[in-house]
Amino acid sequence: MRWNTLEWVITSAIIAFAVISFFLFRSSGFSRIIADSDEYEINASWNLPESLYEISGLSFLSEDRVACVQDEDGIVYIFNLKTSQIEREIKFSDPGDYEGIAVIGNTAYVVQSDGDVFEISEYTSEPDTQKYENLIKSKENIEGLCYDKKNNRLLLAAKGARANDENFRRIYAFDLDSKTIDKSPAYTIQYTDSIFNRLSDNILYRNIMPSAISVHPKTSDIYVLEGKSPKLLVLDPTGATKALFVLDIETFPQPEGITFSPDGDMYISNEGSGGPATIRRVSVEVE
Repeated sequence: MRWNTLEWVITSAIIAFAVISFFLFRSSGFSRIIADSDEYEINASWNLPESLYEISGLSFLSEDRVACVQDEDGIVYIFNLKTSQIEREIKFSDPGDYEGIAVIGNTAYVVQSDGDVFEISEYTSEPDTQKYENLIKSKENIEGLCYDKKNNRLLLAAKGARANDENFRRIYAFDLDSKTIDKSPAYTIQYTDSIFNRLSDNILYRNIMPSAISVHPKTSDIYVLEGKSPKLLVLDPTGATKALFVLDIETFPQPEGITFSPDGDMYISNEGSGGPATIRRVSVEVE
């Protein structure tokens, strides 16, 4: 088929527009950090095996080990950071949509996207699973789970929103004594907060839709991660915003998990995207 001159002109213009738009987008700040003078540095990195290609959460165990879950399988994976190998797989339930993990002593907790929480007692020896269902009545797509030691609770971060309230996101608290969840959120992330003013005017990028959450062991600050448009938001223990980082999309293509060592070393996991899934140890400066 022969194209006439007009067709060639139109096609060339469309291609040129796409190329220019791409580079404008890449230079607009979405591929670099935005947090005043704060910096982040990658200290170490691990490639994950194919079975963790869709890693969705991780929890620090020891200097050499982290516990992981992935989106589809009801399995806790123990990944050895020294050997870069999975050293154990612990089945706790049938296939589902698993989004986060928090390990407390000999008990592992895993959250499903509908907010159901699985408690896996003696998970490394004789696993016994109990499921807490219908904790969150609204469909908000829970994607983050972490242990809040100071308050003896789990925090569950919602990626989605309830109907007619798209201007903020909720973080719920699951009490580990009563094994119940407070219907009122422990924290809310307000998109009107001035910390988001540095981002694009495009509503798709000037907010945060949590994919993971963790509490810093020394400061009790709350770190909230986003996977879709990679960002890291830091809240103080009261929920007030402290810092906002925009992460390099090439280094953090889809960050879906975050955890800390007792000394405060931060680990972020990324789903695979054109390459293997990864875990990166990251240092950040937050005043």
